[in-house]
Amino acid sequence: RVGLELLNFGDANRDRHISPFESRETFGLTAEQHALLSGGEETYIVAGGIQSLLIRVFAALDGVEAFAGNLTLAAETLVSLADRSHLANRTLSPVEALNLGISGGQFASLDADRDGSISVTEIEAAAGSDVCGFTDVTLSDGWALKGAIKVSSGPLGVRGGAKTCRFLVQPKWYYPTEQGED
Repeated sequence: RVGLELLNFGDANRDRHISPFESRETFGLTAEQHALLSGGEETYIVAGGIQSLLIRVFAALDGVEAFAGNLTLAAETLVSLADRSHLANRTLSPVEALNLGISGGQFASLDADRDGSISVTEIEAAAGSDVCGFTDVTLSDGWALKGAIKVSSGPLGVRGGAKTCRFLVQPKWYYPTEQGED
């Protein structure tokens, strides 16, 4: 749906594809961004090309699959496609993000600096993060060999549900000390 809506918005002459001229004039896309969506600089963008990029970036945001390719270019392209403000500030407002299928809760997770907009850097950071990364580990029974490990995740898994991750825990006592260390 989103790919078709963006195609209809950018297709000025209604010929069911976006030419390099239309992509530059409507969205401000560079030749490299146009090529990312179309498969080549001189070819046309169709809804499937837009949808494919959305799926790949959202899969990276979900932690399903790492983004293969230039993530900065992909994030810049998505922001250019959705940034319809007259400011063309290259950030997404909550309404613009919603046009890409990003809900309010997901928007809040992506807005790392809490400035009310999503930047290319924030999309890139979230999509490039390890979904199984963690910010804090707590052992329930101190340093006992038995007990539960609580892992607090960062703002990852934006679009998906719970993730299953596996960790190898190597306590400090596992490593031999160096001469002079306690």
